Amino acid sequence: MANLRLLPPPHAPHALPLHPAPRHPDGDEASASTLQPVPHDGSQSAASGPDLLHGVWYTTDELADVLGVDASTLRRWRRVQPPQGPPFIEVAPRLYRYNATDVEAYLWAKRTDPAKSVA
Repeated sequence: MANLRLLPPPHAPHALPLHPAPRHPDGDEASASTLQPVPHDGSQSAASGPDLLHGVWYTTDELADVLGVDASTLRRWRRVQPPQGPPFIEVAPRLYRYNATDVEAYLWAKRTDPAKSVA
């Protein structure tokens, strides 16, 4: 399990790696000024974080399937103060995406290894 990798569902075109000229969900070309990566917690600079423009992205429903939870759980985690769960980006009102690299880091941080647990 040392090489845990989250893979996009094969039927989800928006979960594939983004190309240098990403498109908005409605198909229009995105302008460079609209593609400003903002860290989830404000502590990470865009340069030191995951590759937000070329990474794999999940919708709420897709990530819920990957994690085996209901989509309402992810929505609840986003709404509570402070937010819980894996980092997310609000692309537009009510349009959220999760970066696979962020989700993987979140899962590693939550991982418990019973062999290393102290009784």
